[in-house]
Amino acid sequence: MVGFGHHRLSQHRQFLIIGYLLAVLMTIILVCNRQRKREIGDTATLPHDDQLILNDVDAGNNSRELNNPTMHDVQNPHSFEFLENPSHRCLNSPFIVIITPSRPQNPEGRRVIRSMRKHVEVISERAIVQLFIMGTSGKTSLEDLRNESRLHNDIILVDFIDTYKNLSLKTLMLLKWVNNYCQQTKYILKADDDVYVNLPNLVRLLVSAPTEGYVVGNVHSFSPPIRSKWSKNYVSVEDWPEKLYPPFPFGFAYAFSVDIAARVYQTALSIKLFPMEDVYIGIILKQIDVKPVKNKMFVEFPDIFTEKSFFCPNETIVMHMHGSRSLTHYYKELSSQTGECIRGQVLRKMRKTRLNRFIS
Repeated sequence: MVGFGHHRLSQHRQFLIIGYLLAVLMTIILVCNRQRKREIGDTATLPHDDQLILNDVDAGNNSRELNNPTMHDVQNPHSFEFLENPSHRCLNSPFIVIITPSRPQNPEGRRVIRSMRKHVEVISERAIVQLFIMGTSGKTSLEDLRNESRLHNDIILVDFIDTYKNLSLKTLMLLKWVNNYCQQTKYILKADDDVYVNLPNLVRLLVSAPTEGYVVGNVHSFSPPIRSKWSKNYVSVEDWPEKLYPPFPFGFAYAFSVDIAARVYQTALSIKLFPMEDVYIGIILKQIDVKPVKNKMFVEFPDIFTEKSFFCPNETIVMHMHGSRSLTHYYKELSSQTGECIRGQVLRKMRKTRLNRFIS
């Protein structure tokens, strides 16, 4: 009898311990889920009531805010606050606004971009404005970002966690800002912080471009989703069941007429966020029946990184350099060319020389 009672007591203790461990595990799961929703911008459920207001930005500066769809249509509400808002930069109706997505912890990349692009404000009597957009990060203090913004008047700072998984969200907030605060411009160029931009060629292209329903870039067609779970761009069959993506402009840089901002953003409110920003834009462009235009002057760096190939700066609008350091390395050579093409072999030698200097 004693043995039996002792056995029942041991079982009771085991149940108590198991129950306690399960309670701890459930608490950890709940905390992790809340954090994940904040970081990834979870679109499966609506956020708290204070985030359901889609038009949460100030309606001043003659901006035209997006209309709220009915709440049962909203799959993807993203009403984040603009903490820093250089809307005054659009008051003089610039011809082109270049907006560069940037990471909060990359002030050096922004310094490089400012030194390369910001000093050019007018080309062929057409005004150009250069801005950055970013979320917040625990790696950089909010006060430092605010101070940088106020010093340069060129940062759109949004109240969301800036992570790789939030690239699509960052682009949507870019489009929302354009629609709410920069309707006066004609065109937007979204260009990453490791992109060489030939501003005169960009102006020449857009002067004769359509003023509505226009998207141009390095367009990818017939691209299949990556099914390998080892890839950071892995997409499950559940997330995208089709064999191919719709045509999309590669994300390093693309330009569009200002009306596209409202059309894409409004449609995106009812389409779940997709992990790859450029593919997501392509999905929405298909929904609104806009076909992006392929332009060979939007160049991906590997296309010219061979011994026998040539790179001609005067025949390029943008070139993706794969890193701010590479952009810094090549910028002087690329921008100093006077119509002459550079052989791929020369670029390789430039890179080797620069890297040797960096290493030594």
